[in-house]
Amino acid sequence: MWTRPLSETLIDLAGSLLSVGLNQRVVRATDVEMTLPIDVRLMASTEALVFCADVPAWRWRTEWDRPHSQLQLRLEERSLGAGNEHF
Repeated sequence: MWTRPLSETLIDLAGSLLSVGLNQRVVRATDVEMTLPIDVRLMASTEALVFCADVPAWRWRTEWDRPHSQLQLRLEERSLGAGNEHF
């Protein structure tokens, strides 16, 4: 089973939401919450242990597969103060 570092998964999720928000023809969401099935494992690299987590490679599980973990993610746009700067 291939999994990538959790940081890469989170960057891809946030990036996909950002690219949707750049289209001026869609509704702008300022708060997004999602719960995703996720496969988790701890892998050893040459330098350290890496916490890996990614969406499942297969949509359907068999009887002998372990149940998926869940990732709950909430992204919220907030004003930084002066001007229209947001993060």
